[in-house]
Amino acid sequence: MARWQNESPLSFSLLSSLARYDPSPYSRTMVQLTKEQQSILKTCEPPTTNNKKKKKRRPKIVRITASAGSGKTTTLLQLAAHAVTKCHHEQINYATFTTAAAKDGKERMIQALLAKQRNGQQPAPRIRARTLHSFAYRLLEDHRNRSNSQSNNNNTFSSQPPRMWSDKKLQKWIATECRDDMDAFLAPCYNELQKRYWRNNTTSTENAQERSLQSQKERAYQQVLFFIYKSLVLFTQSSMDIDTFEQNKSAFGRDYYPAKLFHKDQTKSDQYGFVPHHYNRPNKISFYSDQAAKCWRIIEQEDDIRTFDLDMKRVQLLKLKVPGTILLVDESQDMDACQIDFIVHQQAQLHNLDVYVVGDPAQAIYGFRGAKPKFLLQLDCQEKKQLTQTFRFGPAFCRIANLVLYAKHYSDQTHYSKFGNNQQPQQQPINWDPYRIVSGVPDKQGVVTTNKSILEDWKSGQVTLIARTNTKLLIDVLPLFGFSFEETNDGDGDGISNERQDTADTTSSASTPSVSQDDKSNCHLLSYDIECEYLGPHTSNIEAPILCACLKCSCGYQMAISRVPLSGSRVEHTVADCNAKIAETVLKAIISHAPEFTVGHNVYEFDNVRLACALPEGCIFNINLSGRRDKTLYCSG
Repeated sequence: MARWQNESPLSFSLLSSLARYDPSPYSRTMVQLTKEQQSILKTCEPPTTNNKKKKKRRPKIVRITASAGSGKTTTLLQLAAHAVTKCHHEQINYATFTTAAAKDGKERMIQALLAKQRNGQQPAPRIRARTLHSFAYRLLEDHRNRSNSQSNNNNTFSSQPPRMWSDKKLQKWIATECRDDMDAFLAPCYNELQKRYWRNNTTSTENAQERSLQSQKERAYQQVLFFIYKSLVLFTQSSMDIDTFEQNKSAFGRDYYPAKLFHKDQTKSDQYGFVPHHYNRPNKISFYSDQAAKCWRIIEQEDDIRTFDLDMKRVQLLKLKVPGTILLVDESQDMDACQIDFIVHQQAQLHNLDVYVVGDPAQAIYGFRGAKPKFLLQLDCQEKKQLTQTFRFGPAFCRIANLVLYAKHYSDQTHYSKFGNNQQPQQQPINWDPYRIVSGVPDKQGVVTTNKSILEDWKSGQVTLIARTNTKLLIDVLPLFGFSFEETNDGDGDGISNERQDTADTTSSASTPSVSQDDKSNCHLLSYDIECEYLGPHTSNIEAPILCACLKCSCGYQMAISRVPLSGSRVEHTVADCNAKIAETVLKAIISHAPEFTVGHNVYEFDNVRLACALPEGCIFNINLSGRRDKTLYCSG
């Protein structure tokens, strides 16, 4: 039996037991709804499949445009409670984009139902709060189980769900499947490169010429592989079915647009050996999409090839049903065309679910992965609502925000659809739904200013600082914690140096390898950076040889570590001939200075991991990802 059917309903006893751990579950759920929120709740009706009193109705698609701080999540939770208690929905689905948001939404939904179901007489519903990809995974798992049971395990589906593939692994698989076609496609390119290098490199040795030629061929090969991979990703994020994608070569959005631009730019493509007169043709551009279609035909038969996008596309093409009677979608502006087709169109039109999508197209930030606000605005909605009353800030902030919204409304950022013979623009933009906001807390005082003196009151009130770069934020904020920074042009790239507060002595501390007790109070911030040998774009650089490392502490101490001696160095210099010695030297310097913060270039993503891998067995490198040094930092032989 499918997992969806095995889930036990959320009983009232469970809801009641939660109240013992929450001192006041009702106080946080008994909210006073605004008129906009109340109008949204009124759109909810009994399920289409269990409507005995009225004539069977069409399922609803309701789009809610919610501004920042307008209580959109609260509205969805109250809508869920209203759907259960007033409209008799028994299965509630809540979809969002992050696991944390899904977990928080389910907990708050339980609290909202506690407030509505105090007597416990009404049966409690099933509540499913998951991410979109989690919904897709569960549906595919149930589909796999049904397929196995129906065919007595004589199908291509495995009994256990396979692991997710990385992008790199998927590209390697594409290279294997498309090897012959890629070689034929690249043959003119290889011939052109062969002619150029034997013609232009007459002074080089034969081995050098061959290595250079192979390097250029590999660059062209990787470019073609990348375009095929991106064409496959483009298909998985689109609403097209495989037959349309495969046969209709003129379909809008079929070809990967950067690939078109690449071949259209004759100067750039010619550098790779793609001669324009041969490759800048429609049939050559469609090669990438054709190979992507070929890959998908294999992928749909092989269940062990999995990525998040591939799973979502499988669900969309299989048109699987989300069990339940109502589906609530948060942050809907971040959905791509595939997700909108599956979550909204199919669930409402094919499976008779009421679908509520909540989001703000003006806050869409995932355009790089196929999420476009126009997909949301093109929905055939029965109801369109707005939440414009914000509880996040007062009237002063609203006035500034409305100026920005006004400028966006009447700027080139707003695109209009065209219709008719005279090509007159419609009144409604196609990429966002214009609105203005009002404050829901009129007594809340606030000010928007460029005067930095307001930062001095940060301990007595809430202050929000906005800047273009992280460096600018550090310059403005760190003095509030006792640091003193001055702008310099010392050529180190960051434009910042620390000014020591305890002494006017500006003598370099390069000759002092350690820090005295008197200087310990100034070791607030230590930054470091390491440089490794580059092993290539498709090779893990975690095991690469460390070439050098540099440290700089706020007390003025600086140190450089390298594999060879450095001439003319003005800072303390240490020579270390292996990765382990470099890592140990860096670690001991950090321990010696014991800074409150450890920051640096790529320190959170690469440097810590690289040093930890380089340390000998038994050494412990314990600096957490937030940058604040753990007090248990030590090195143990």
